[in-house]
Amino acid sequence: MAARYSEIEEYIMNKIHTGEWPVGYMIPKEVELCDQFGVSRSTVRTAMLRLVQEGHLKRVKRKGTFVTAPRVLEDTTVFIESFFNEMFRRGIEVETEVLEFRYMEATEELAEKFGEDCTKVIKLSRLRYAKDSFDKGPIVLTTSYLPEGDSFLFDYDFTKASLTTALNEHKKNRYSMEKEMTALALGGRESHLMGMKEGSLAMLITSITKNDKGQVIDVTESIYPLERNKFVWKLKL
Repeated sequence: MAARYSEIEEYIMNKIHTGEWPVGYMIPKEVELCDQFGVSRSTVRTAMLRLVQEGHLKRVKRKGTFVTAPRVLEDTTVFIESFFNEMFRRGIEVETEVLEFRYMEATEELAEKFGEDCTKVIKLSRLRYAKDSFDKGPIVLTTSYLPEGDSFLFDYDFTKASLTTALNEHKKNRYSMEKEMTALALGGRESHLMGMKEGSLAMLITSITKNDKGQVIDVTESIYPLERNKFVWKLKL
């Protein structure tokens, strides 16, 4: 028997596909869907969270949940590779400076990704440099958010250790990853940390990594200044 949240998902997606609920349409409130389907609020939230994660819905704080335009993704094979391994493959040794490593309250956006029970996360923020090129500035500013329960991470020195290795050693194996790339102009804080002029162009890559059960392992935001990086896409046709 299918879970009740699947029934709600199917109902919402049918409304979207038929055009009854177009892009920008505010869907019924949680309490209305609870009454309609005779389920608990947590069941409705699970359905809505799954559709938010898939890009069909978007939550706007203090306003509601809206139908959003579907994202078009290229159907290509992507291999998961840690930053350290990628740099090693390219013959570049990396030095790391840890800026923040602490617990923090989960934002609404992070709670949507990790699940409605998420109230706190672990924040790990690092600057990465090419070895012996400290004077040229960092290659990337990386901020990772991980579940509060992964307290074993505090046993590692991430100036030397790889986050991927730490997760693998505790059976937190990465199974799938979704990456979203966005161009941006560096704000005051980011430009100061990276030793660049405010407004300099950069690439923001947001990665959401899941295990084989579909649970989110980590959410990572990496900012690459375009003056110090180039991106090459290699696809097997």
